[in-house]
Amino acid sequence: MIDPCDKGQSKLKRVNRVELPSTSLKNPNPETSSKRLKKRSNKKSDKKPTGSDSDEELNKAYDQCVKEDSLLPILKQELRLKIQTRRLSEGQGELLPERAEPKVYELTVEEREKYQRRLLQNRDSLRRSRQKEIRHEEMLRQTFDTESSKEEHLKRQKLQLLTEKEDLMRRLKESGMDINENTSSFICNGCKQSIKYPP
Repeated sequence: MIDPCDKGQSKLKRVNRVELPSTSLKNPNPETSSKRLKKRSNKKSDKKPTGSDSDEELNKAYDQCVKEDSLLPILKQELRLKIQTRRLSEGQGELLPERAEPKVYELTVEEREKYQRRLLQNRDSLRRSRQKEIRHEEMLRQTFDTESSKEEHLKRQKLQLLTEKEDLMRRLKESGMDINENTSSFICNGCKQSIKYPP
């Protein structure tokens, strides 16, 4: 048994078997309880350890003691085992932890109305959000279409200007002017003066 005044100063040793409490728990015949303990330890059980397996719980409590540096988990297990032993010696069944059923909470009329209001608000908000996305997408599509048409217009205009330039250059060559395409200038044959033209 662990001394409660120890306060974690001595090292805890892993417990491999369950220590039954001393004979002071109203056990009328201490010899029979020790015989029962020997019989239990000699039996090799083939069943898997369950959640109420005290060895496993003591090992968990030991690990928790080491982790928290406190003797409280071992003391809780010892107290639980004492209560369990007393119940079994009095002929009562095992004390299993009761699992509380989840409480079903009925909504009041006001809460139901509030829930319905929120539901409608969420639906309206979702609808507005979708409409806004659709409008934004439509606006982007229109912008793309207008910019595409502008680009086509500018391409046609560029082509028209290039053909116009080629036509003018051809006319200048036909009139006898020497055209230098690299310097963007031409030389007038009559006055021999260099004239620059815009590119």
